[in-house]
Amino acid sequence: AENGAGVGPGASGNISVHSDTGATETTGTAGASGTVILESRAGGAASGAAGIGGASGALTISTGVGGKADSTTDGGLGGDGGALNITGGNGGVSDGDVGGIGATVTITAGAGGEATATGDAGGAAGVLALVGGVGGISADSTVAPGGAVTVTGGAGAATNGDGGAVTIDGGTANGTGLDGIVTVAGVPEAELQSTDPSQKFTIFDDFNVLDTALWFDGEGSDTSGAIGPAIVTAALAGEIIATSGDDDSATGSVDVSGTGYNFLAFQTDKGGLVMEARIKVNNITDCSFFVGFQDKLYTDGTTEASIEATGSGDVITAEAGDAAGVIFDTDFGTSGAFMNLGSVVGDAVTTVVPSATSPTNNTYVTIRVSITAAGVVEGFLDGVSIGTIATTPAITVADPVTPTVWVRGRTTAVRIITIDYIWAQQNR
Repeated sequence: AENGAGVGPGASGNISVHSDTGATETTGTAGASGTVILESRAGGAASGAAGIGGASGALTISTGVGGKADSTTDGGLGGDGGALNITGGNGGVSDGDVGGIGATVTITAGAGGEATATGDAGGAAGVLALVGGVGGISADSTVAPGGAVTVTGGAGAATNGDGGAVTIDGGTANGTGLDGIVTVAGVPEAELQSTDPSQKFTIFDDFNVLDTALWFDGEGSDTSGAIGPAIVTAALAGEIIATSGDDDSATGSVDVSGTGYNFLAFQTDKGGLVMEARIKVNNITDCSFFVGFQDKLYTDGTTEASIEATGSGDVITAEAGDAAGVIFDTDFGTSGAFMNLGSVVGDAVTTVVPSATSPTNNTYVTIRVSITAAGVVEGFLDGVSIGTIATTPAITVADPVTPTVWVRGRTTAVRIITIDYIWAQQNR
């Protein structure tokens, strides 16, 4: 189109490569549709002592670049790149029996050529790349997104059909070779497989026993009420409980009870900092609880509330110098009914991020707190993100911290928190 807003009438012609439909058959097996094969030829063999096998011809299937918007006036829009669709045929419909299976889509790069003489190297297999097209350039720097790459398993049949699986797997090594590495957006496979001890420092405790060398006994100064962590002996999968004080004190160091890893072994700027705990509280009225990281280790009678509500609006006060996590506190204002995200960074508190999700009496919730190396804090409730704290960093990144869980009563009745497990991890 030559004019600024004109639409050209002449689209590029289509190329269609297809096989014919299979023949119809009344009683026997109907004819299969013909196969379409697009392949390059094998590289030529080299028979000499130092010959090098010829490379297989590359096979490229690509759509055209979108047309350039050539007008110098505002309003021109570059044409979109053509979509590339490689789709397996749908399974045939059956009126009375079992429907056919949707066709598998296989895209395979050519195998490397074989080297038969000892000491010679086999040819490399062809590279298979699935790459979305680059967004068109704009003279005024308007952002044009690159083409998305989507790998999707086929949908199951409308009535109770299973969806097709998607498998992305590095090639299996032969002999003394190494398995192919799977990389996702520059993240190595070991990062994705967070159980790899060479990449991650990890702690996990299901609390079949309570190891007091690993987990501190944290309780406040209310010696008549606050009881530190103890094993639930009847729990089949392992649980511990901590019981708050019952003084209804205005001071967080009186009625708090909980536990945490007994070492300041974690640090934000190492990267990959995350913890998760599955907890429940027997009665969520007039209480607070916290799941997150803090920079203090506690002992019997010295435990404090790392962060908590001031009792005036949705404002945090802190006993810790650095802490970040999910805090529920009925002394908050409009957020007092919800589990919220909050932190303190170098003694300066941040703004509460409310979740709009309330805990339920004696009902488990899985709480996760992740912190990037730059100090961006995000909270999750049963896998759903609360959001992130606007302050960055929301915790001092060079300050050692420990994963911690505690409960505090805000009444003359005790509150009991049950901890099913605690898991925490960071990069080595």
